[in-house]
Amino acid sequence: MFLVQAVLVGVLVYILKDVVFGNIPRPTRLLGYDAFTHLLKNYSIYKEGYSFPSGHTMSAFAVLSMFSYMSKSRALQVGLFALASLAAFSRIYLLQHFFIDIYFGMIIGFLTTIITVKIIDQFRVSEKPLIGCCRV
Repeated sequence: MFLVQAVLVGVLVYILKDVVFGNIPRPTRLLGYDAFTHLLKNYSIYKEGYSFPSGHTMSAFAVLSMFSYMSKSRALQVGLFALASLAAFSRIYLLQHFFIDIYFGMIIGFLTTIITVKIIDQFRVSEKPLIGCCRV
């Protein structure tokens, strides 16, 4: 499942970031690199490439929502969501993305989990699907 999801996320990040939204700059390119150098000591701010959507956020939410889906523990599910949210927040804190970049990265990450599970369901030999009528 994770291999299917990794391929799906990788393809989506490439298509969305480089083909569809390839002209949306990162915060440092839009607002000026020198204005931010004093905020993060000993950190090299990446100012090249494109901003929308956040690939790190998309990947974090895709993987951690898949683990959450597999888990029966509500506490673990909440913890995984918090961990993915911290990854998303770090992208803003490190001046790599705007809020809208991580917002859509979260949505797309969740959607890739749903799509992955539905794809895997099509190839399962068992009668029991991974996603039931009430589990999404």
